Amino acid sequence: MEQRWTIALILTVALWVIVLFDPDIWLASKGATLARRIPPLLYLALVTLVVIQAPRSRRGVWMLPLLAFVVNASLTVPFAENTGMARAYVWKTLLLYYFLAVGSLAFVKSPNKIRLLLLLFLLQFLYWGAQGMASEAAMGHTTWQPIPWHPSLGNTDAFAPLMVIGMGFSYYYGLAARSPARRRIAFLTGVICLIGVVAAFTRGASVAAAAVGVYVCLRSPRKGKAFLWLAVATVAVWIATSIIYPEGEFWTRLSTITSEGTHAGTGEDRWNLWKLGWRVFTDRPWFGVGAGNFGTYAFEHISSDELLGRYAHNRWFLYGRVLHSVHVEVLVEFGIVGVACYLWMLVDFWKRNVALRSPRLTAAWARATDGRIDLSAVSLGLEAAMVAFLITGCFYDQLFVHWLYSLLTLNALLHATATRMAATPQATA
Repeated sequence: MEQRWTIALILTVALWVIVLFDPDIWLASKGATLARRIPPLLYLALVTLVVIQAPRSRRGVWMLPLLAFVVNASLTVPFAENTGMARAYVWKTLLLYYFLAVGSLAFVKSPNKIRLLLLLFLLQFLYWGAQGMASEAAMGHTTWQPIPWHPSLGNTDAFAPLMVIGMGFSYYYGLAARSPARRRIAFLTGVICLIGVVAAFTRGASVAAAAVGVYVCLRSPRKGKAFLWLAVATVAVWIATSIIYPEGEFWTRLSTITSEGTHAGTGEDRWNLWKLGWRVFTDRPWFGVGAGNFGTYAFEHISSDELLGRYAHNRWFLYGRVLHSVHVEVLVEFGIVGVACYLWMLVDFWKRNVALRSPRLTAAWARATDGRIDLSAVSLGLEAAMVAFLITGCFYDQLFVHWLYSLLTLNALLHATATRMAATPQATA
């Protein structure tokens, strides 16, 4: 039997739609500012249902690694230089993602409902990529705004990594889906993601995209299709660069990776930021300086003779500055304890992800879904998306967007459901 739609389930899926597609932000950009008040109300309702119902669920719904990460982040809030910013990042962002994760594990029981979430996860890349294509009048220029109405995706440094994450997931979703229509949608999504990476004109994302392409080919169980996909991707990139940057600007920019290195341009700036980040870490090594507080702390506490690059000329450039690296950010803003929690989340992700490809779970999942989507291929899609997140996270700030937490949640939800299906083969489909 199919899982019926309860209030808790409807609320959970509705919040997934909001997290993945940001309709409230779009409506607010059109003048309907009251739309921004809807997500907090829905989250409040979900938190209430979680507090009431989740305690009756298994311990696994509480996602202990993610909970530890949020608790550690919360402990830093009172000691941050800018407590308002720390509160916003931790209690208005990370905590809400955590409750969506718990709500998903507590209320989404059916494999078919999980299939719906996976489809929504795929469609977000198509949606945002198409939004970027809609603003193509400005393509070919470094000032291009992919999603002009979005506070973060209007920046190519946010849009480009999202497109890289979508590349690997869309390929494996296409392998997983039995429906020809869904396979075509997945293929189209992958091509649009590639075009989005090219149009974004960012070096870090371009390198990451190449690395993800190679990774997908090496990991794919169907090497022939993988190399065909890589060939199509190469052609798509060549066509896109020829059309968007007919004077060869794209390849010229990529060549500056080696010519500038860490001695000029954005490479030098990032290197200086990371060195300053290490300096801040040595001040508060265990718990860090608090979410979003690197720039504020560095501005207040690093002496002028220790500053580097343009920050040595004007220390105000540091105020509110971000570290342009998820991994360095975790170290600096959440300390050694935060890094331990971060690594725990990743280890937990991979343990569950590997288990999803076990014969026991894949067979149980196939029985429950009539083989409509292959669990092993989906698990590889989530793995590829996580690898893309980790690679792009070396160059961009992505810690307070949903990408990491969505991947952790979908992976845990698939694992919990498949495990339950394996234990009770006649359970709800």
